[in-house]
Amino acid sequence: MLRRAKKTKPAKATPGWVAWAVIAGVALILCVGLAVGAMQWMGGGSSTSRSAASPAATSHTTAAPNTSNRAQQDAIANRPMPEGDSTNMDATNFRPKPEVQATTPDLALPKSTRTEAGVATGFPKTPEGAVAQLAALNVATYNNLDVNAGRAAYTAFAMPGAVGLADWNATKMAMRYYADNPSTDPTRMRATFTPVQGLIKGSVGDSWTLACVNGQVLYAYNGDSNRIGVWDCARMQWDDGKKRWMLAPGPNPARAPLTWPRDELSYRAGFRDLQNVPN
Repeated sequence: MLRRAKKTKPAKATPGWVAWAVIAGVALILCVGLAVGAMQWMGGGSSTSRSAASPAATSHTTAAPNTSNRAQQDAIANRPMPEGDSTNMDATNFRPKPEVQATTPDLALPKSTRTEAGVATGFPKTPEGAVAQLAALNVATYNNLDVNAGRAAYTAFAMPGAVGLADWNATKMAMRYYADNPSTDPTRMRATFTPVQGLIKGSVGDSWTLACVNGQVLYAYNGDSNRIGVWDCARMQWDDGKKRWMLAPGPNPARAPLTWPRDELSYRAGFRDLQNVPN
């Protein structure tokens, strides 16, 4: 039988979906209170702009388009990222590095211009636009852990040949949660996803970018309050007909490290604090 951790008592057993989540790049940490936990984890407020030169880890690859585009895309997608493990996801092990944060430039995201299938979109044809679109897709999917909203977002924004609905990180987590907790009433679930950091891992031409986002989901159900650290890396491709970024053909890229956003390891992997987060 699956159990959720109570706010006032430690969990006696680890639910199956949580064990899966750690492997997939998602980890569950019990919060004493949503607001307090969020403020402590987010460092007490939003980050300020930084103009210092970006360290080498934050640079991204841009390849000129040619007949071997897919090979270049795969090379970027498969390039390993720094490793982490489940201990990095323990709130007691969270070690922010203000000196690293202060010297890592923010990643300013462009604003959306419209909404389609419940997802903010209309971001420009730039690598930053690709990150913004991926963040908006995660917001639409994780908010309230709404499987139907996630399915609608995926259907509208996934190109033929993209990673499947059941394998895309955002929809996979929500679907697995309800599969492991069949008695959960989705209409009573309350959840909010906040993108915190982004990464442009690489680009091929001006129509393909490997984008990553990380952040946290705060959710509450039947008196339980929890937070989940999540990340998503995806191949993104510009669709000239729809005039927006889409989930591109190809398998899932190398996973991001298991770590909380704004932890030292996240900066070492190349993540940068986001400005103008879509909602």
